[in-house]
Amino acid sequence: MIRAAIIGAAGYTGGETLRLLLQHPHVDQHRILAVSSSHAGEHVASAHQDLWGYTDTQFVGTLDSFDDVDVVFLCVGHGKSLEWMAN
Repeated sequence: MIRAAIIGAAGYTGGETLRLLLQHPHVDQHRILAVSSSHAGEHVASAHQDLWGYTDTQFVGTLDSFDDVDVVFLCVGHGKSLEWMAN
């Protein structure tokens, strides 16, 4: 099963990516990392209310290691993506 992370998961693009991943047959739904520094510790449905009942995933503040995932989706603005990649 594929382990995925979404950087900027609280925004519109992150929410759409999360919805697609939750329905994907090859993605481990219990190992999706929804990364959002502004919503860390909150349930993903706090930002994406249509996901109530679909997942118990909570936002995490950072992606600590690429070893924990197989694929990363950058769902933040262009400037933020460039900044994130530089780190």
